Amino acid sequence: MLFLYTFYQKIIDAEPNNYVSYYLWGLKHSSFTSDGTNGAWEGGREQYLKVVEITTKIIKTNPHDVNALWYRGKCREHLNCFKRAINDFSKIIVINPTHVEAYKSRGNLKLWTGNSKCKDLLGAIEDYSKVIELTNDNSIYFLRAWAKQELHLYQEAIDDYTLGIEAGNNDYYFYRAKAKEIINDFEGSIQDYLKGIEIAPNFRYYMRLCQIYYNRKDFNQAQIYFDKTIELSPDTEEKDMYLYFKTDAPF
Repeated sequence: MLFLYTFYQKIIDAEPNNYVSYYLWGLKHSSFTSDGTNGAWEGGREQYLKVVEITTKIIKTNPHDVNALWYRGKCREHLNCFKRAINDFSKIIVINPTHVEAYKSRGNLKLWTGNSKCKDLLGAIEDYSKVIELTNDNSIYFLRAWAKQELHLYQEAIDDYTLGIEAGNNDYYFYRAKAKEIINDFEGSIQDYLKGIEIAPNFRYYMRLCQIYYNRKDFNQAQIYFDKTIELSPDTEEKDMYLYFKTDAPF
């Protein structure tokens, strides 16, 4: 860390308006924290504010400086100034309608900003659709599917997970299975969990299968999947939770 501090400080001393160095140094200070529902960046505040100050001056002189708009938008995102960050990404898109990262960052803010005024699920879907149009990044299918699920468009979300699977992302079997559970397609859900296990066994698949068979009162099958959950679970606290669940189960 001392080496990085010296490295960035030397650049900044030589070029006081080098906002990229401030931004990168801010990232080194930062960590992402989450309470399970919302996340926030901590640390690096001073560097991010400096980037906003420098880039704002540049943008006043040249409103079409995409690079300055990008770094100001990312710093405003880290500072939780989400509306202003979205405005910066929107300006980039007006200047360069094929700027993939601007669509992606704007979509993420519209999706993940909790109950803030920036929450815009339909807008997020539009942004992710544009990213998919412009690139072959199959991780975007997950984000678009998640936005659709929040809008209770479960079949459309399932369709996106399917596109992700067809593009080679096998993790999507788990999320597609969960979406199928929501619409009571338990047979389809079971097949997806089993397919996920076939590709890469994971305790999450077994736990969901255990829950499905438990709800069906097929306790023998539930027992089998429960035992596999305990066997594969990497976390002691999770194992304790599952064992607590078993105290109320008839097996």
